[in-house]
Amino acid sequence: MKYTPVKFLVSDLDTSSLSKRLRKFPYTLKKQKGFRLENVTKDFISARFIYKLEELKKIQDPMGHETEFLSIIFQNIEFEIYPLHRILIIHNLPRSSRYFFSLIEQAFGPQFSMKLGFFNMHNILQHLKETDTNAKVTQVSLKSVRLNKLNEADVTARGDNPDQQLMELYPDYMDKIHDMTVQCSLPDNISGKIKFTRMGSVTTPNSKHLQWKPLITNLILSQLV
Repeated sequence: MKYTPVKFLVSDLDTSSLSKRLRKFPYTLKKQKGFRLENVTKDFISARFIYKLEELKKIQDPMGHETEFLSIIFQNIEFEIYPLHRILIIHNLPRSSRYFFSLIEQAFGPQFSMKLGFFNMHNILQHLKETDTNAKVTQVSLKSVRLNKLNEADVTARGDNPDQQLMELYPDYMDKIHDMTVQCSLPDNISGKIKFTRMGSVTTPNSKHLQWKPLITNLILSQLV
């Protein structure tokens, strides 16, 4: 499956200010090497950041003895910045997403306040299916989706694998979702709708409030108002 890049809506920063904040970004991560501005114009800035993630892990051998080892991952992140449109696109999002987002917020200052938006729909529904094998998704509805020449449209898919249907019909819809409702059958013989809110929570017919984790790479952050 092809994943779309992560997009951020940033506050009103001019090109020079945005460039300065990006230049300081490696220092926010406490990594002084690996960051490179590749293209800087009035309307567009591209950059690349390669950094090393080190984590001390523990494993148990068959005899029950613990052994420590150092896990090292090199992360290659690409940035696209469109200052006039206040958009920052990040490719190759790290697996430690939440931590990475907090560092981005620090790098851009307190006015760059953000909150978690929608996860990639495929990951959400995949997580739902893995969490409860009895859950069967029968319908997916997207509200206020901006698609092509349509200003706003309500899109609904039914039947088997409705999320995959939407992925094939509208491959770029993920960053355009306003509200999403999933019709499915839930545990304990409860059937109903699950509404995914912008904070990444789930409300079910039996009033349970659930949280889910990002399985791979895609989150959308929106500026707090």
